[in-house]
Amino acid sequence: MPPFSRLIPFAAALITIATVLAGVFTVNHLNQERLAQRSRSQTLDQLSIVRGRIESALNARIFLGRGLVAYASTHPNIAVPEFQLFVAALIRQQSGIRSIQLAKGSTVSHIYPLKGNEAALGLKLLDIPEQRDAVQQAIASRNTIVAGPVDLVQGGRAFISRTPIFLSPPGGEPGSGAYWGLATIIIDMAPLFEEAGLSQDFFTHRYALRGKDGKGAGGEAFWGDPELFREDSVRLDITLPNGSWQIAAMPVKKSAADDSAWLWQSGILLALVAGMLAWFLARNPARLHRLVQQTTRELREAHADLEIRVAERTTELRLSNDKLKSEITERRRAKDSLHNQLLFTQALFEAIPSPVFFKNKKGEYLGCNQEFETAFGLSRQEIKGKTVYDIMPKDLADIYYAMDEALFREPGRQVYESQVGLADGTRRNVIFNKATFTDANGELSGLVGVILDITERKQMEEALRRAHNELEERVRERTTELARINHELIAEITERKRLEQQIIEISEAEQKRIGQELHDGLGQHLTGVAFLSKALEQKLAARALPETTDATEIVRFLNQAVSQTRTLARGLFPVELENNGLMSALEHLAAGIEKVFGIACIFRCKKPVLVHDRITAINLYRIAQEALANAARHGKASNILLELTTDGDRIHLAITDDGTGLDPHGEHQGMGLHIMRYRANMLGASLNIQSTVGGGTEVRVSLNQ
Repeated sequence: MPPFSRLIPFAAALITIATVLAGVFTVNHLNQERLAQRSRSQTLDQLSIVRGRIESALNARIFLGRGLVAYASTHPNIAVPEFQLFVAALIRQQSGIRSIQLAKGSTVSHIYPLKGNEAALGLKLLDIPEQRDAVQQAIASRNTIVAGPVDLVQGGRAFISRTPIFLSPPGGEPGSGAYWGLATIIIDMAPLFEEAGLSQDFFTHRYALRGKDGKGAGGEAFWGDPELFREDSVRLDITLPNGSWQIAAMPVKKSAADDSAWLWQSGILLALVAGMLAWFLARNPARLHRLVQQTTRELREAHADLEIRVAERTTELRLSNDKLKSEITERRRAKDSLHNQLLFTQALFEAIPSPVFFKNKKGEYLGCNQEFETAFGLSRQEIKGKTVYDIMPKDLADIYYAMDEALFREPGRQVYESQVGLADGTRRNVIFNKATFTDANGELSGLVGVILDITERKQMEEALRRAHNELEERVRERTTELARINHELIAEITERKRLEQQIIEISEAEQKRIGQELHDGLGQHLTGVAFLSKALEQKLAARALPETTDATEIVRFLNQAVSQTRTLARGLFPVELENNGLMSALEHLAAGIEKVFGIACIFRCKKPVLVHDRITAINLYRIAQEALANAARHGKASNILLELTTDGDRIHLAITDDGTGLDPHGEHQGMGLHIMRYRANMLGASLNIQSTVGGGTEVRVSLNQ
């Protein structure tokens, strides 16, 4: 065998060993890439959680300043004790707060707690170089600025949240007034990052943060190893009110031997075995040729299969990575939304000016607002996990427990009145407004309640009830008094009407007597004298004496006197009214007016109208008599119509003339109109006088029969 041929088996063995080792190297490299990709995905997931914790912890502390800003903008002269009380309630809600400050005119004027922070009191923030830019930026942007971390004058390093305060003018938009100062929250850096879990993950991941003063990737590193930002680390931005930080993370590296030692050991062993086999086969060429062809074919198949698997695995890893990124983004969005809702709910609870609480299904308090703490003199930590029997008197706790159980049995809303015992020992009347809430699965989880103080309303209701009772009593007394007075008044009116009736009857009787005396006495004497004068006239005429003319005048005047006397007597005592009724009397009255005044006066009565009551007939006659006299004397009438009619059970007497008219409501009314109204009232009749100047007058009397 030639010398060269003797070297072929060794060359085949070496080539086989090199090929196998190259394959092992390729597999190890792919495996390392897969592990690195998985490690990066896990790191990104963990980093997203850490970022969410940092943002949540930071925002929870920054949020405390909003209430202080709102209060200071409406109370620019806030005193130090008032500030201390207000901030003490705020700072109890969150740990890791070094202090809360107010800087009136950009000079620190209020600090809580003052102990340990005395060095900061009176500092002019614009005079501190490393803080000046952040202060000026906050004032110019009118937004919260997070600076730091900075070295504090009072010692230590912290982040500083500064929010500018602009006054709220009366009637104007909140915060639209002049610049007042700054609200500052000093946030300790170490507790913040400890709450975010950076120290807990020290053995699994390395972290670093940069972006001092919210400058993001362009800012300097302030926590962790800055070298992480020069390596192939996973990085995310942390959102701040005025910018961002950037956080980097890498898993703690393991030894390469730990990850791939088993692969190399197996590969070396396989390479040696394959080399020995190649050496053996090279010494037998024909067999080697067949084995090479078979091995080549198997290697090609294995390589093709490996390529397919690598492609499939790469696709799976890419899809998994995309899905993981999407899930991380969605989780972050959901976490941000949940955090915002939590902040909004907390702000809403604190803004309600009444005690608010919420409990689980066991009746244990889960939380409350500031008003609840103030009312019952207990902090949230003291209330949380307690039941009504732990913080309320037993008699009241029994009521609350029974009502809670009833609400849990029938979920929904519940409103009822009760009492509460306050921290000062007093009891107040209240209304409980409660409602149940459910968890994400729709299962009953607990209840939330609002306590509305109605003590003042109850006192007002009681005062109103007493006042109402007193008023009712006074009304009863007054009603009794008025009833008595009304009874006396009715009796007096009845007596007055009786007396007036008597006066009218006496007046009518006196007029009747005078009329009779005028008719039977003076009238007869005048008639006798007239007869004697007539006889004297005839005797003087028979003698043809010149005195005959005088006697004739005397007889004429005496006849006129007799006629006037009879007219007066008939007016004072209408004999027809006594003998033939109202219709006959009115007919004679109209004839008398026509005769005396020389005008047309017509009486009309289409069908008989019988008035059986003598007093009614007399009063109607007198009203007609007065109306006719007024029309003839004052109205200057030429035509008068006197009409008597009936309409069912009612009697109507109307006197209509065409005279000058009169104002029935005028100031200058004679006694005649008053007397007519008086007589109508006596009869319970209505008297209507319709008249226009120059258009005549109508007087109408209507009464029930």
